[in-house]
Amino acid sequence: MVCDCGSTDISTQMDVGCDIDPSGEERQHLDTCNKCGKSRIWVHRWSFDGPPLSEPKVYWGKKWSESLFGI
Repeated sequence: MVCDCGSTDISTQMDVGCDIDPSGEERQHLDTCNKCGKSRIWVHRWSFDGPPLSEPKVYWGKKWSESLFGI
Protein backbone atom coordinates (compact mmCIF):
# COMPACT_ATOMS: atom_id res chain seq x y z
CA MET A 1 0.00 0.00 0.00
CA VAL A 2 1.13 3.53 -0.73
CA CYS A 3 0.03 6.81 0.86
CA ASP A 4 -0.87 9.87 -1.24
CA CYS A 5 2.56 11.31 -0.31
CA GLY A 6 4.23 8.28 -1.95
CA SER A 7 5.45 6.67 1.28
CA THR A 8 5.11 2.95 1.96
CA ASP A 9 6.06 3.41 5.65
CA ILE A 10 2.54 2.75 6.95
CA SER A 11 1.42 1.31 10.26
CA THR A 12 -1.86 -0.61 10.58
CA GLN A 13 -4.09 -0.79 13.63
CA MET A 14 -6.50 -3.71 13.27
CA ASP A 15 -10.06 -3.85 14.61
CA VAL A 16 -10.61 -0.18 15.47
CA GLY A 17 -14.32 -0.57 14.84
CA CYS A 18 -17.08 -2.78 13.47
CA ASP A 19 -20.46 -2.45 11.83
CA ILE A 20 -23.42 -4.76 11.22
CA ASP A 21 -26.25 -3.88 8.85
CA PRO A 22 -28.96 -5.87 7.05
CA SER A 23 -26.60 -6.82 4.19
CA GLY A 24 -23.54 -7.92 6.20
CA GLU A 25 -20.95 -7.09 8.79
CA GLU A 26 -17.46 -5.61 8.73
CA ARG A 27 -14.31 -5.26 10.81
CA GLN A 28 -12.72 -1.82 10.41
CA HIS A 29 -8.97 -1.13 10.41
CA LEU A 30 -6.86 2.05 10.39
CA ASP A 31 -3.74 2.73 8.30
CA THR A 32 -1.51 5.66 9.32
CA CYS A 33 1.36 6.97 7.22
CA ASN A 34 4.45 7.32 9.40
CA LYS A 35 5.89 9.98 7.07
CA CYS A 36 3.08 12.53 6.72
CA GLY A 37 0.57 11.36 9.37
CA LYS A 38 -2.42 10.89 7.04
CA SER A 39 -4.83 8.03 7.81
CA ARG A 40 -7.48 5.94 6.10
CA ILE A 41 -10.03 3.33 7.16
CA TRP A 42 -10.33 -0.04 5.38
CA VAL A 43 -12.54 -3.03 6.11
CA HIS A 44 -12.97 -6.78 5.88
CA ARG A 45 -16.65 -7.30 4.99
CA TRP A 46 -18.75 -10.46 5.13
CA SER A 47 -21.98 -10.49 3.13
CA PHE A 48 -25.05 -12.18 4.58
CA ASP A 49 -26.08 -13.08 1.00
CA GLY A 50 -23.19 -15.54 0.50
CA PRO A 51 -22.40 -18.91 2.01
CA PRO A 52 -21.81 -18.97 5.78
CA LEU A 53 -18.22 -18.42 6.94
CA SER A 54 -17.14 -17.32 3.47
CA GLU A 55 -13.91 -15.37 3.08
CA PRO A 56 -14.38 -11.63 3.58
CA LYS A 57 -13.99 -9.07 0.82
CA VAL A 58 -11.47 -6.32 1.51
CA TYR A 59 -12.47 -2.72 0.82
CA TRP A 60 -9.61 -0.19 0.94
CA GLY A 61 -10.29 3.42 1.78
CA LYS A 62 -9.70 5.45 -1.37
CA LYS A 63 -8.97 8.74 0.36
CA TRP A 64 -6.18 9.47 2.79
CA SER A 65 -7.17 12.19 5.27
CA GLU A 66 -5.18 14.48 7.54
CA SER A 67 -7.92 14.27 10.19
CA LEU A 68 -10.20 11.23 9.96
CA PHE A 69 -11.96 11.80 13.24
CA GLY A 70 -12.09 15.61 13.34
CA ILE A 71 -9.44 15.77 16.05
